Amino acid sequence: MEIGSLAQIGSLAIAALAVVISVLGSSRKGWEERIKAVAEAAAEANDQAGALADRVTRLERDMEHLPDNETAHRMEMAIVRLEGRLETMDERLKPVASIATRMQEILMEKN
Repeated sequence: MEIGSLAQIGSLAIAALAVVISVLGSSRKGWEERIKAVAEAAAEANDQAGALADRVTRLERDMEHLPDNETAHRMEMAIVRLEGRLETMDERLKPVASIATRMQEILMEKN
């Protein structure tokens, strides 16, 4: 059963209680104040239940866009492969950097 439905059932029960109490009518003013306080509390609970339902709906909508465990694992493995390729490329570029440094030194010596 949803939170909003429970709040509506609670509001109906409070309204029914208010009718019964008003029919019985002992010290009407005191009962009316109590009924009003209970009705206000029920309305506040109903508002809070509605706000909570909205928050849950937003969370569900946001969670739909997140990757599942399998997708996250595949992404992690792809990153690991990329790191390995970058390390290999770094090692292969070191000799090229050395050649560039030597050529620059030669050019500086000629001038």
